[in-house]
Amino acid sequence: ANMDVADVEWDPDPPQVAVPRHGKESKKVSTRVMMPEDALHNSIIPHLISQLDKQEITQAEFAATFILAYTVQRLPLKSPLLGKKERTSSDGLAHDKHYTKHRQRASSDASTSEQEEDEEDVLQYFPISSLPDPCPPTPIPRSGSYPASFLKVYYPSAAHLSLSDIYGSYKVYKVPQDVQTCLVEWLAYRIPAVLMFHIPSPHEVWTMQCEGKRVVTAFIPNGNNGHSSTSGQSTYTSEEETRAARDPLLFLVHDMQHLVKFVSPAHYVEQVGFHNTYARLPSWYWEDYMQADPQCRADMEYMMSDMNGSSVFALSYFKHKLMEAFSRKIYPDSEAHTKQEHQPKTYYAIFRSSDDRAQFYVIYSEVLGVWGMDEGAREAALCLCTERFDHQVHSKSLRDFFKQAGRRKLG
Repeated sequence: ANMDVADVEWDPDPPQVAVPRHGKESKKVSTRVMMPEDALHNSIIPHLISQLDKQEITQAEFAATFILAYTVQRLPLKSPLLGKKERTSSDGLAHDKHYTKHRQRASSDASTSEQEEDEEDVLQYFPISSLPDPCPPTPIPRSGSYPASFLKVYYPSAAHLSLSDIYGSYKVYKVPQDVQTCLVEWLAYRIPAVLMFHIPSPHEVWTMQCEGKRVVTAFIPNGNNGHSSTSGQSTYTSEEETRAARDPLLFLVHDMQHLVKFVSPAHYVEQVGFHNTYARLPSWYWEDYMQADPQCRADMEYMMSDMNGSSVFALSYFKHKLMEAFSRKIYPDSEAHTKQEHQPKTYYAIFRSSDDRAQFYVIYSEVLGVWGMDEGAREAALCLCTERFDHQVHSKSLRDFFKQAGRRKLG
């Protein structure tokens, strides 16, 4: 079922390049077949899609191979597998002992002891059987055979490695370390990621995050994620689609970086809790702000789909943007987002009077009431975006509230 060398289409007389080895082997060279771009787009990627459709490979294996194939194709004169601290192996691959398999730990501004105390195992909320990633009924032996199919042709010195070996023990060129670690975890069914071939709407991303999942997109240029035109070529309906088509590798890696932040043990549960809490906003918010104010809708859709990390930061963003939207509503003739430069820590300058500010806090307090915030979290939410906010005390109150909401959702 695995892709065989015979399945790969390439020029009968492909160009060959001398690839320098590393370290003591630097004077020797190995000859490698260059991967034509047509072979990548017309043979290798379509074959991977076919394997995924037949459930011969998993979504994680598709994403990992997609990144590797693009990297090999773009680096005909360099080794795609490198390391910051290299230890040359006998086959010329630069092995990095620092890129070993380990769980991703989020880098937060909290201290190490606080971070370890806050971390929760994502896997406890998503047993393997509940993940959306399809697993073949009979596991395919990966070691030594996958993704050796195209590597045998285009990068033979890595053909003996499995995907977990590659991303767990080597530095893939220009792929961030946390993304590599995340791929290893995804390959092992330890994180709730969902692969798509189209760019989802902000609402789709948000809905998935409410369920504790995060989407990553492998965009196929001129593929079925485009929109057919009369010329037979794919046209793209948004700036984001055009950007994804321009560099599918960079787009997927960027999505993986969002996934890293979403499944971070330090923030995963509170993020799920925040998104489910946000969903309980009163009806007037959706009608008077999300529908009636295009700028508010754009701001909030960014928060819903493109902001991962601390729930405290997400709530401060929500409060600030709601202030701006409220100001646009009562001051239609002015720029509501203008702040006084001498008050960088507050947003009071948005309002022209204390009465206007008090009106805002009436509706904001109603939101906090609908959310069911306890006294400590409510006080913290009211102080947020002001100089009265105590980062140590108030942040803990808010994070605890959203964690409780996340645990209720995840079970």
